[in-house]
Amino acid sequence: MSQDSEKRYQKLKIKEILDDIRETDVKVFIANYAKKDKQFELAFKSHFLSRVYLGDDGLKYRRMLTELIKPKSSTNNKISASIKKTIHFILDDFVLQMKDCLSTENYTEAFYIAKESLDKIIYLMNRYEIKDQSLERNRLHFSGGLEVILSQDLAPTFRKKAEEDLLQFIKKSYFIPGKKNTILILNGLNAFNTKDKESIINDLYKKSSLGLQEQNILRTSILLSQGQLALAKDVLKKYDHDKIFNALRLLITDNFIDIVDYYVDEDKIGFKYQTTALKCYRYIHTKDDDALAKEITQLSVSNTNYATFDDILNSLTDAFLRKEFSAIKEWIDGLKFAQATKIYAKAQRYKDLLSLIKEKGDIQWLKVYDELLIDEGLEREVKGLYLSIIDDYFDNHLGNRATEFLDKTKRHLYKISQEGIINDITMHLSKKYAHRKTIKSKFG
Repeated sequence: MSQDSEKRYQKLKIKEILDDIRETDVKVFIANYAKKDKQFELAFKSHFLSRVYLGDDGLKYRRMLTELIKPKSSTNNKISASIKKTIHFILDDFVLQMKDCLSTENYTEAFYIAKESLDKIIYLMNRYEIKDQSLERNRLHFSGGLEVILSQDLAPTFRKKAEEDLLQFIKKSYFIPGKKNTILILNGLNAFNTKDKESIINDLYKKSSLGLQEQNILRTSILLSQGQLALAKDVLKKYDHDKIFNALRLLITDNFIDIVDYYVDEDKIGFKYQTTALKCYRYIHTKDDDALAKEITQLSVSNTNYATFDDILNSLTDAFLRKEFSAIKEWIDGLKFAQATKIYAKAQRYKDLLSLIKEKGDIQWLKVYDELLIDEGLEREVKGLYLSIIDDYFDNHLGNRATEFLDKTKRHLYKISQEGIINDITMHLSKKYAHRKTIKSKFG
């Protein structure tokens, strides 16, 4: 085939056509095609919206999104799959346009893209109850954009209006704060006075009473109350203290240490629910071993519920227990046997652990730790303890009970590949208890 033939059958490129047609022809085509294809119309408008100046303080974005997201009603209570796909496409495009505006320091345009998009995202989440990763991802993108914008040295008039617009936004009935949310962004920038905070906390409490995402509502309310004694007391009155404890526990994980210290250490607030546990969680998170070693000795089932107590024990690292074992040994020895042995094992106090099990004299606990102790070089001591416990059992039990006990023990030892210990037990019993018929028949 000739070169001319090859060229004739190559795929035609858009650029080849665009280079040779007039701009007015392109505009006419787009206008006509948009009338026939709604999806194309929406995609085209959304993509170029930030480049069009209408002087409407973000109304163009609201109008654009409202075309797709109608107010929910009895006759309009679902978003179709095709509309949802278009919404995601437009929001993704708006994220890119917002970032483009931020890169060129066009903060006004970026603000209105973020605000109007967030409004519709939260409406979808809390009115239409649409929860998906794409919406949440874009919610975080736009929230992050607002944080960048509001941290700039903005013109006072624009900043005032922006903060007023956002204050109205967060008071809307469908605004339910996520983990990272507009309220906390504004609070971090000192945009609220005490009256604003009080109003927001009251408004959030009304929403929580409807069963709406109470965890994030409470978390946000606690963060708003920092340094405001009256507000903190009000939060304590509004919410169950166990829920406040759980919120503070999560705030530690998210590195909001100051607010936890405020609630725990401020006697005037009056929060007394599992505060020792909260301090322990705080020191575990910040890796303050010395402070944790002092605080944990105050932890008990009298000031902490069992689930929390057990969780803290499981959270203690091997390194901490090795380092601080001597300092907290008295406290460890006062724990339940199961808890104490677990800590002895994590602290690598293997000989002491063996002594605890020997004192207990319970073969079930020996079965829990025998493999670990053997791996740590204590095979002889483990074998001796098996012989001692079995001897004691056989001295006090006759017949089938004794042989069943032995069978269970042997099955366990086979499971952990300790045939040597089984042989030693067999030889020992066959000699010592040769006069007992049931045992003699067992080995005979």
